[in-house]
Amino acid sequence: MELVHAHQIPFEELLKENIDILIAACSNESRSMHLVQLSNFNAQKKIAFLFKENNDSIVHAQNAMFFKAKGFECYELPGKSADEIGVLLETICCENRLGNIKLVVDYSSMSKMWYGKIINYFSYGEFDINKLTVYFCYTPVFFIPPAAQKFKSFIPEPIVSKPPSVNDNKPLALVIGLGYQEGKAEFLCDFFKPDDVYFFLPGQSIDSKYTEEVKLINKTLLSKVLSSHILPYSALNVEEIDEKLTALCLNLRLDYRTILISNGPKTFSLASFLLNARYPDVEVWNLFGADNSLDLKPAGMPIVYKAVLINED
Repeated sequence: MELVHAHQIPFEELLKENIDILIAACSNESRSMHLVQLSNFNAQKKIAFLFKENNDSIVHAQNAMFFKAKGFECYELPGKSADEIGVLLETICCENRLGNIKLVVDYSSMSKMWYGKIINYFSYGEFDINKLTVYFCYTPVFFIPPAAQKFKSFIPEPIVSKPPSVNDNKPLALVIGLGYQEGKAEFLCDFFKPDDVYFFLPGQSIDSKYTEEVKLINKTLLSKVLSSHILPYSALNVEEIDEKLTALCLNLRLDYRTILISNGPKTFSLASFLLNARYPDVEVWNLFGADNSLDLKPAGMPIVYKAVLINED
């Protein structure tokens, strides 16, 4: 299917829609339930992906009970794999042939592998669906100091990319969405040794402490690049991220193999996946290693990004 239009809408506008399918994730985070608690979608099909990892916490058990009580079909999946999600999506599409589908994807507690796979599946798949409207929902969280987060050894891996032959003869441009995890951006620069590098700096988040911490952690790295290679953006505005990311990458992809990696808010990751849906030669990678056992608590209303896809046939 072809992505023809996308823009951010108020959460209140989403509440007025008749939703056909609702997909969410159940994790150790309190925010897992937030969207469902705030809404009353009478969806025909409701699905919750449960993490197989770190699923022995009290919060995870409470979240799982909540989703089951709300009529969700629950599936346990590994957070670092998306193979089983493709099978589930295939089943959903077979049950909704030749129709116009409205789908809500709450990616707040999902792994990047999961919502990356969902976007990739609908972008490149062939379905008997005339029009698919996807509402990507993200619930921001209250600030947690970086010292509270634990990291294992970093492992860069592609989530969505074209075969290497597409970009083999081009120099490499690395586009990093900065976060506040110490050492991650430096590791990526050392690992890829890019010919050019750009940094997206999140601002206007729910808590100003987050932006301050990102600047502090990456201060030395940012001092080594031209100011034109540092792009500030609002972490709560997916539309702005998409516009800035697209403008940069459309120029880079002409002469560079371009790789996007997000260490920061999931809103940047979402924009990266949607950009790849339009320009498949722009690769999206992930840096595995974070400990996802923290209980992230919801802060404010969900951010909703509406994407419309049509069947090219």
